Amino acid sequence: MVDDNGGAKYNLPYRETRLPLSTSSALSDDDLEMQSMRNRNHTTPKSAVDGGGREESLPQLSPPRESNPNTNENNGSISSSKLFWRRLLNSRYLFGPTAEETRRLNHLFGYDRLVYKPVECFPKGYPQFAAFMGSDDSFANYRQFSRLSARILLHLQNELTELEKELDALDMKDAADPIMRNRLYGLDDFPGCDSAQKDLMSAIKKKYIEFTEVFSKAAELHSLGRSTPRDHRSVLHWVMSRTPFAAGKYDFVFHADDFVSLSRQSQNGRKFDNLIESCLGEMPWPSIKYLLQTPKERSKTQDPFVTHYSPSRLTWLVKSITVSLAVGILFVPVYLLFLVPMSRAMMAGISSIFVFAFAVLLSVITDAKMQEVFAGSAAYAAVLITFLGNIDNLAGSRPA
Repeated sequence: MVDDNGGAKYNLPYRETRLPLSTSSALSDDDLEMQSMRNRNHTTPKSAVDGGGREESLPQLSPPRESNPNTNENNGSISSSKLFWRRLLNSRYLFGPTAEETRRLNHLFGYDRLVYKPVECFPKGYPQFAAFMGSDDSFANYRQFSRLSARILLHLQNELTELEKELDALDMKDAADPIMRNRLYGLDDFPGCDSAQKDLMSAIKKKYIEFTEVFSKAAELHSLGRSTPRDHRSVLHWVMSRTPFAAGKYDFVFHADDFVSLSRQSQNGRKFDNLIESCLGEMPWPSIKYLLQTPKERSKTQDPFVTHYSPSRLTWLVKSITVSLAVGILFVPVYLLFLVPMSRAMMAGISSIFVFAFAVLLSVITDAKMQEVFAGSAAYAAVLITFLGNIDNLAGSRPA
């Protein structure tokens, strides 16, 4: 086809337009008539002429099928259940993206360029030791130098005490002098006034600021909490097995009671977590450790004696064990008392044992305070006593 100016005019192939499928009812007669009119108003070109006068054949399109409004398949109506299963089978939420799509998405968002360097790729010495301590929060343990901080605070405390004595002596001297007595009332510009008090207060202020800075830093380090013995042993074993420093340069690691956890993974509030991690370290089954690791944790080191656990998976394991213990401590005595025939003395003994076990678990797992342990144990004992009373009522109501 050639336009009025003599140039080639190309018509794009006509694409049949259809109304969207209805999920609830068939197309109405008005919709079908409108669609038919649209199809008649469009012509499908059979060929086109290029710039050299040659005809270029275009793909032939078959005419649209005439729909029968009486059949659900031809008029575009699909039942809700059939549409649901078709979408479900084609859903990516069910099967997930393909391997090629995953590769493209990782490249698009830069996931394929993430770097996880193992500890062994760093030079031996401080670089490798720093990489090891930064590879996991449980290894981030450092000395707080509590003895040195106490020594500094003691010296500053003595110096402040001496300055305090000098200030008291100066105040007593000014109180006895009729002229210098005005300085005690806040006057400092009267005739005969000297700068002794100003100089002394300036020295006291400087020394006090120095004391409070050291004191606040020491209190901040102390609030981190001491490192667990297991975490300190991990650092000690790594240093002694590799000796990354020269002789005498790793003596800091021998002060076990002076280490604090930089990530606040101290003994406070994590007793049960530390117990689980210690048990995992003693287990001879590597498959359990493997399940608690992700590829990221496995790539951190090539040392078979160093294990990095996934924090999310470890937390899931601890919570699962905690829930299992909580359910077991509640239902096991109920099943024993209800299903196993026993005397009243035996029932009382079993109830006392489980109440004691509940108090121990509550204090170990939750790190609860004494009053909280007492309140929880009392509530648990009340539940068991109520259950025992119901058992006695049931036994008395049974026919002989």
